[in-house]
Amino acid sequence: MKTRSLYLAIGTMLLSAFQQLSAQTVSYQEFTAPVYRFAEDQHFSEHKKIFYLADLDKGLLENLLNSSANKEAAVDQFRVSIMQELSKAGIRSTADAGDLTVAYLIDKMSISSVSNGFSLAYNVEGIIREVVMNKKGEPYFNKTHKISGQETLATADQITNDFTKLLANPKAVDLYRIVFKNVKRLAGDAEKKFVDGYQTQTINLPFIAKAKKKYPEFVVIDSLNEALISTLKKKETTDYSNVIKPFEQSFLQMANQQYPAEYNIKPIKVAAYSELSFLYYLAYDTARLRDALDTLYANSGKFLGVRSDYEIRGSLSKELKGYYATANDRKYPLDSSSGEIRSDMFSTEKLSEGWILLSQGDTIKGRYIDEHFKGSIVDLDAGKYVKFEIIEKEKPRRKSYKLSEVNSFGFLGKTYEVHKFKPVFEQNNSVSLDMIRTKNYPLQVIYSSPKIRILKENFGEDATNAIVFIRPNEEEVANQGRDWFKKRDEMMKEYFKDCPEMVAKLNSYDFKTEAAYLKMAEDYTKSCK
Repeated sequence: MKTRSLYLAIGTMLLSAFQQLSAQTVSYQEFTAPVYRFAEDQHFSEHKKIFYLADLDKGLLENLLNSSANKEAAVDQFRVSIMQELSKAGIRSTADAGDLTVAYLIDKMSISSVSNGFSLAYNVEGIIREVVMNKKGEPYFNKTHKISGQETLATADQITNDFTKLLANPKAVDLYRIVFKNVKRLAGDAEKKFVDGYQTQTINLPFIAKAKKKYPEFVVIDSLNEALISTLKKKETTDYSNVIKPFEQSFLQMANQQYPAEYNIKPIKVAAYSELSFLYYLAYDTARLRDALDTLYANSGKFLGVRSDYEIRGSLSKELKGYYATANDRKYPLDSSSGEIRSDMFSTEKLSEGWILLSQGDTIKGRYIDEHFKGSIVDLDAGKYVKFEIIEKEKPRRKSYKLSEVNSFGFLGKTYEVHKFKPVFEQNNSVSLDMIRTKNYPLQVIYSSPKIRILKENFGEDATNAIVFIRPNEEEVANQGRDWFKKRDEMMKEYFKDCPEMVAKLNSYDFKTEAAYLKMAEDYTKSCK
């Protein structure tokens, strides 16, 4: 494990001025551990595995090959080599089980050597197109990445495989290495952006240098770091909110206790709040992370215009913002099982196996129709009907059911219940006429138990993404209307008065997040019999 000091000796002339400030020196130890992260873009979070594919421009590929190479066979050998090298780097490409395809199309890549006296370096100019598709090959989006700048090839970037044996010369091998280096970087970003799951992270945790000899009270930091990494490696949870509590308590105590007068408090606070920032990042606690980063910034030393201690942690909040910005948005469905896709001059529609339960009690099996109109054509049935294709007299028939006639329906593993509901500003991402009247809404069931159900209004193009809840035998969802948001605490206590244990916990939930409602439902189900 590597260590790197973030307080540097800056020469004899500054030594005396710096001596007091460096009484306790903060350094960082590098660890590697699996950390569970939610996809930064939650639109894709129902896709669990990615199939990575890389392709090289035909002319570029042919220029790299030696004269005896089979040009047709080299195309597949390049693709296979990239998959194999990604696997070696810990990025698994699952062709059979993948439900999301991310393709990297290398349209251009040129290199020219640079002499820097230390290592092998090139000026690089290139274009890589990233195309994200479902398993059927239907694109979600594509993005062009322009590669421009100097890149260094280290020993760790060395690659020898069946494809490199086909290349014409060492420069061609280096170009291939640079291509893979960029594909690996982009694939690593895709893992973070699109998939919920464990990611192997390089983690830098602070410690006080030479603590054993000079500052024995800080030796505990080393033990806490080792214990935290050991806990992460066990992969026993995907929710770190309880895991971090003993570590949080120790570092808060360290930051706020009294020390001898000769101690410099700033480095101590840097070590404590650097660690706390990482802990709050693990737990997705944005409020405490922001406060910890502010304190870290205020106490970080500044050298050549850079607050190095703060820079190590500063990017953590950006990842969490990406997650929370999309956490309550509609999810892209797993279209690999969506069935037939039809298109005409007016619209495109996807048909998925499903069912519908009518208010009168009839359950009808068929195919749910997800229709999207082209251009400026307006869907006059939006928000009024749910459309299915059913079989009548051995022939398929398209039928639209009024929401007022529907109890529930399902497709692609999701269940929707229809309830009367009136969203308010606090529950809506946009201003809509629907906010001034109560109407029937399809609400997705995201949690269900014999005690309570959590529902989400995420159906259709203009979904409010409101989170509501209802208990068995209740006709209306609980949390709606102006009074609920003006008197939420009081009405919550009244609503859950059948369970004193639940009432006692109500102030602990942050009802701005979907996760808080799910936790509340779990606690209510477990605590109240």
